Amino acid sequence: MTKRTALRFDANHRFKIVQFTDIHWKDASPHEPRLLAVMESVLERENPDLVVLTGDIVHSPTRTLDGCRTVAAPMIARGIPWAPILGNHDDEGDASRDDIAACLESLPLSLMQRGPSELGGHGNYALDVLHTGSDHPAARLCFLDSGTYSPLKPRVGGYAWITREQIRWFESASRGRDVPSLVFIHIPLPEYLAAWEKGCTVGTKNETICAPELNSGFFAALVEDSRVLGVFAGHDHDNDFAADLQGISLCCGRSLGLDTYGSLARGARVIELTEGAADFTAWIREESGAEACRFSHSGLAESSL
Repeated sequence: MTKRTALRFDANHRFKIVQFTDIHWKDASPHEPRLLAVMESVLERENPDLVVLTGDIVHSPTRTLDGCRTVAAPMIARGIPWAPILGNHDDEGDASRDDIAACLESLPLSLMQRGPSELGGHGNYALDVLHTGSDHPAARLCFLDSGTYSPLKPRVGGYAWITREQIRWFESASRGRDVPSLVFIHIPLPEYLAAWEKGCTVGTKNETICAPELNSGFFAALVEDSRVLGVFAGHDHDNDFAADLQGISLCCGRSLGLDTYGSLARGARVIELTEGAADFTAWIREESGAEACRFSHSGLAESSL
């Protein structure tokens, strides 16, 4: 499969995504062999149709772009297309956010697009997953750059948020596509806390949800869309829960990085869509090979009623 080749449900009408998040590659780290081994083990076991990197791919003072190439290597070697977005730490080293996005976009099998320049981000784009036997879309995957830190400090502290311009772009990109969709971001939405507090969850919350202090209304746009099944974020290394809120599964990834904090076993979230169904199944694949936290979107929503 080559760059920009269409994504498609397989002969069994399934489409599988592996979400790697918070990889935190660091130059000269002694953990690099183990980091890549975990990635390779997950890819070997799951054999996904797509890998999504939900930010903080690299967190290194030096050789940032080399880190991007190193992290991409396991997918490239297996011929698996991959779709990255940036986190809040990627550009804290020796490369700008624009240079990192350009590097990621240029690598083999990358499906990243920097997106409309007027949005101000580096990676706002959407990908269709086509039907098994036709070139008609059967599902939609949306990727948004959730930014870094609040641009309104000191009045508003904390992390950045999905902007109103991005919300309008999302609504425009989704218009006229009556297919199930998934959304991928780095920084979780403020509504993740409300979803957790409802109590109908699968997985673990071991730390405060580090959402933006300002709520820009993106979740309302997702609910109004009605085709959005789930949101997948990274950022919080000790959270891996999934919880339903108003019919949308709000999911944390399982952190992969070894040069950063986090007590959970390293691994990845796996997401499997079924062609023609407004549903998905997800689970965690751990470094040991064990599976954890399996749930279905429809079952999670039903349990929250």
